Amino acid sequence: MDPLLEGVVAAAQPCSLALVLPAAGATVLAGRRGWLVAIACWTTASLTAWSRAAGTLDLPDSMVVGVLLAAMALAGTALTVTTPTATKPLAPNPRAVAGGALVGLAGAALWQPCVGPALGTILTAAPDDPGGQLGQFAAYTAGLLLVTVGLAALPHLHPRMDTALAATPARVVAAAPLLLLVVVLATGTYSTIVGALVRASSLS
Repeated sequence: MDPLLEGVVAAAQPCSLALVLPAAGATVLAGRRGWLVAIACWTTASLTAWSRAAGTLDLPDSMVVGVLLAAMALAGTALTVTTPTATKPLAPNPRAVAGGALVGLAGAALWQPCVGPALGTILTAAPDDPGGQLGQFAAYTAGLLLVTVGLAALPHLHPRMDTALAATPARVVAAAPLLLLVVVLATGTYSTIVGALVRASSLS
């Protein structure tokens, strides 16, 4: 299966929720600048997860690491929540980019992906050919986080959609997975929860 397509399929699996939901929430919180958050989140999530897969980044599953990642996730959430309303939504905004980057890093640092045929082949080759397989892995995570592209586009489709996503109920729902990420990282229960999600998943 193509890595991009396998990522799209994997997005519906429980094991992907630990990465997809925080990324989606951060995208919504940034409003019309959600596209910046989505790109930044995908970039850092891809690089972080790939560094772990290739063996160049080895993060111990410790309370100290969890607290540091929780602080990153909390900072990323704060930055996306406080991203100013865009008068020129296509203009770069450092706050949105930094927020998305921190959420992607925190979400992917200890994440365990669903391993289907395409990703399995990529991960097997990763230690010996990290540079050559990075593009394939990035395609997988692009498919996985494709939902953020749709969410980033919604505020631009119609003024009513922009208003609805900016309303308090939508923002509370969007913030919930981000705050949950902060809590499970800070309490050291992230790996246990993600492990359970992986066991509940089925991708072949």
